[in-house]
Amino acid sequence: MNIFQKFFARKPKIEPEQKRNYNGADFSRLNSDWLATGSSADNEIRGGLKALRNRCREMERNNDYVRRYFKLIQNNVLGHCGIGLQMKIKERIKKDGVWIERYDKLANNIIEDSFDVWGRKEFCTVGKNLTWRDVQKLVLRSTARDGACLIRKHYPAGNKFRFAIEPIEIDQLDVDYTTTSGDGSFVKLGIRYSNNYQVIGYYILRDHPGELYQPRAMGKYVEFVPSDQIIHVYDPERIGQSTGVPWLVSSMTRLKNLAAYEDAEVVASRVSAAKMGFLIPNATATGGYTGADDGHGNKFMDVEPGSIETLPRGYDFKSFDPSHPSTAFAMFVKATLRGISAGLGVSYVSLANDLESVNYSSIRAGLLEEREEWKTCQEWFIEWFVRPVFEEWLAMAAMNGALKNAEGGPALPAAKLDKWNQPEFKPRRWDWVDPLKDLQASVLAVEKGFKSRREIISEGGGDIEDTFQDIAADDELAEEFDLEFNESDQQANVQQAMPDAPDDVAAEDQAAMKSFIAQEQDASRKFQEKMEKRNEEYTRKVLEKLSEIKPAAPVVQPPINVNVTIPPNTAKSSFVFQRDEKGNIIGGQKETEA
Repeated sequence: MNIFQKFFARKPKIEPEQKRNYNGADFSRLNSDWLATGSSADNEIRGGLKALRNRCREMERNNDYVRRYFKLIQNNVLGHCGIGLQMKIKERIKKDGVWIERYDKLANNIIEDSFDVWGRKEFCTVGKNLTWRDVQKLVLRSTARDGACLIRKHYPAGNKFRFAIEPIEIDQLDVDYTTTSGDGSFVKLGIRYSNNYQVIGYYILRDHPGELYQPRAMGKYVEFVPSDQIIHVYDPERIGQSTGVPWLVSSMTRLKNLAAYEDAEVVASRVSAAKMGFLIPNATATGGYTGADDGHGNKFMDVEPGSIETLPRGYDFKSFDPSHPSTAFAMFVKATLRGISAGLGVSYVSLANDLESVNYSSIRAGLLEEREEWKTCQEWFIEWFVRPVFEEWLAMAAMNGALKNAEGGPALPAAKLDKWNQPEFKPRRWDWVDPLKDLQASVLAVEKGFKSRREIISEGGGDIEDTFQDIAADDELAEEFDLEFNESDQQANVQQAMPDAPDDVAAEDQAAMKSFIAQEQDASRKFQEKMEKRNEEYTRKVLEKLSEIKPAAPVVQPPINVNVTIPPNTAKSSFVFQRDEKGNIIGGQKETEA
């Protein structure tokens, strides 16, 4: 190769450096401290489970926002009545020669009433100290705070339903016990599994490990309980996860830091309010300061409001004036709480109880997303806890003949258990800030056939049978007291009289204006009712007077002759019309045709 060829020779192509497919998997100086392991769900849980539970309980006791979060869970998932029950048992009957299905009112009422009786203290729990609603509240709160909860089934002979439950804190699950057996089964986190990962049973500590008073002698008493006697309530996040973790895990560090920041800001604000200062000797100082002593050799000077002090000779005063509270405090707290709210799955407005800068549109949009979160939590709670308890209670109550009408009669037969097991659980639902529009939409949906009355009432957490029975009872009571209520539709309502006010109108002003319009409409309705009653009374009196007048002798009215041309004919036809004594036409006859 000569020098010309060497100089103009084609240079080899330099391939670009290969990069990973995901930037998040890249290791660089910016994310070198980003550590992540590929361990299983149980390995991640085992190391820090007890510390997570204990810290969440400490925050529940001392952190305002955490207590608020648990209150939000209880109020929105359970409400004041807990998860309701409505039975949907159907029966086939023959009507007009055709077999049809209808709701079995008798069976539905018997099971609903019996389950309500079982929910009392004397039947629901083994300790006879908790109602069914209390158990729901404790299980939900314990699962959110501790990550899981255990419910043990009991079958006491003294219970007429032969079924009761016992809530157990998850601490009594012996998570430190792990072993394998020769038959292929193994124990992990205190739970025994078969070789195909089916739960066989649980190793339960007889006493709480944190209890100071131990009713038994020193030692660790563990009892193996079969899986069919335990309901293990938790929210799994990974496949193969044996138990749950507290729902605060992703937000608890930020919550702790926010609490520490607020404490520091409060201390700094107290120091700033004190307006402290220092006495500093200058070059002209001839001796030490001879003021008061705090007992440890430190000199100090008390300054009272409105007083003027004389400084010692040779000393200068230097004030210490920290600028607290900081103007950025509120914005920092708000930004931090927004991140915490996102991790907890609730809105910032609900967690912080801050309605300062919201309007109707923004709060409605936020509530829609948040309520979907609560609905998901409700369905999870029903499937993992409420339904298993109900099905076990129903089976035991049916087998022991406890499903009877309160007035007497035979019990529902246990042989038809599958037929009786048709529950529909009714979690709580929510009202809107302006429920008028939603009510009008429901009325329109029923009128147009998009929804049934049963569906509308169920969406509100009600029972259509109970609603109709209440309406019938109200009508019967009103009739007994000779009361009448105007049930006619009001064409002019508050929403039509006053459309939505602009967002810049304060909520309390909108409420005041709508309240005034409602009062005016109510007064107008009452005036209209009064006039209608007055007209009815006047008509009644007129009819009474007319009935007293004796009728006169009938007067024969002469007939009427009419000549008319009926197209397309051109000839005229003659008609004779007969009249009654009042002159009313009662018939006609065609006479001639010219």
